[in-house]
Parts: sequence; structure tokens; C-alpha cells
Amino acid sequence: MKMKKSGYPLNNVKLLNDSHKLPGIEKILFPIFRWLDPKKKSCKPVGTAFLISENGLFITAKHVLTLRGKIKNPKLFGIYPANDHSVPKYPVKKVILSDDADIGLGILELKSNKKAIVFRLECKSHLCSTIPSEGEVVSTCVYRDNSYFFRPSHKLKPKVEYKWGFGTVRKYYPDGRDSYLLPGPCVETQMTLRSGVSGGPIINNDGFIIGVNSTSFSGQDRDISYFSPIAPILNLPFEVENKSRIIKTTLREMARRGWLSVKIDG
Repeated sequence: MKMKKSGYPLNNVKLLNDSHKLPGIEKILFPIFRWLDPKKKSCKPVGTAFLISENGLFITAKHVLTLRGKIKNPKLFGIYPANDHSVPKYPVKKVILSDDADIGLGILELKSNKKAIVFRLECKSHLCSTIPSEGEVVSTCVYRDNSYFFRPSHKLKPKVEYKWGFGTVRKYYPDGRDSYLLPGPCVETQMTLRSGVSGGPIINNDGFIIGVNSTSFSGQDRDISYFSPIAPILNLPFEVENKSRIIKTTLREMARRGWLSVKIDG
């Protein structure tokens, strides 16, 4: 497929609506599942991901793509509803992970009956590596963990339920919060998150996606959550198809070529 150019949002364009939500964001969201048995008769949802290009390139949390530190594919697949209301399963064919931050890239296998598939994204992903200021409001949109369930007929029946979350930024940890759970750069927020939100996009005041949900803790007085910023994956090398050729690139290079909308600091 031929990569299409995607420019930055224009200055002063209001991407968010009055409820601090990014219209159309659900069009690029999809749930990630893991097969639980070798015969692929049962599975479970493990998190949320979002597409950033029409060739199946997506972003999610690193722990969504790993199990006890090991990459889960080929046990992973994504569900992206088709226009005919069918619910096809797309295997995750490639995983590219940040070394320390809880964020990674993946590529879906876009083939059906040996024919290549191209996603027609109805919402553009505008990424940004800027770390939000303390007190800034951020939001997230994710699938509920029970949005899909596995039926005895081995078909997934969609129950499309999106959940929005909102909170304010508390603190940025450029070197990680701890050496075990969050050893890489992360941002602490006052946001209430529940099961199934891992890997969902974090959106800033300008409507840019600035990170992915990592983890959260519930307390007596307040809930605390953490997200991993976009910056750690900007220089990760991977291969994509362009004009029937396989090319090596990075998100930073794709932005330079105009294939992605990425606002980069530094």
C-alpha cells in the first residue's frame, strides 16, 4: 500500500469538544485479546490499542503485549469491526517495545483470504511528545474490559462500550517512578481508571495523543494513575510496507516524511 501524508492540526483549531472529548477517537480504538489455549477456542481481553496508520500500525502499553516479560504474539490478536458489521480477528504479526517505558508498537496482519486489507481511518492520530504541565487536564477513551465476549460458536459479538476518563496531571517522573513497576518515564495523574484501559490513548488540552495508560491505584481519598509518554517510541526501528516495498523506518522518520502527524519536542 502507498503511505498517505498526514499534516499537523492547524493552529487554533479546536480538536476537543466542550466536554473535553476528542470526537471520532473511538474510530481508531480496538481491543487486544490473547488466546488462552493452543486450539484457539478461548481468549481474554488484555487491553486497548489505537491505530496510527492504515497499514495496521498501532500503539499500546508494553505490558499489554507481554506476559511475564515475554512477547505474547502469535497469541495476540486485535478486533477491528468492519463496515459490514462483521468482527474479524487480526493477528498481531510484529511487536516493537520500548526498553524501559511501558509503551510499544505493534503491527496487525491485514490479510483476509490471502488478500491485503487497508484500514480507512476516519479519525487522524495527532501524536505529541510534549509532557503536560502540573495541573493540566488530560483525558482518555478506552474500551470497557467487557465490551466483547467470546461465544461458544467461536465468534466475537460486539458490545461497543467506550469509557471516557478525566484527570489532572500531578507529577512527571523522567527517570521512572520505581525500579520494578514503572522504571521508565511516566506521568502521574488524578484519574480513576478501571480494568481494560491499559494501552488506551491519553489526550492533552490541544487534542494531541501524548501517551498511553499504564496502571492505576485506588486510595481512600483519591485515585492515582500513570501513563507512559510517546517520546520513548519515536526512534524505535521497524518495517512497514509502502508501494509494495518493505522499508525500515521510525515514527520520527514517518513524521518527517509527512506520513504521520507528530509534534516532537527536541
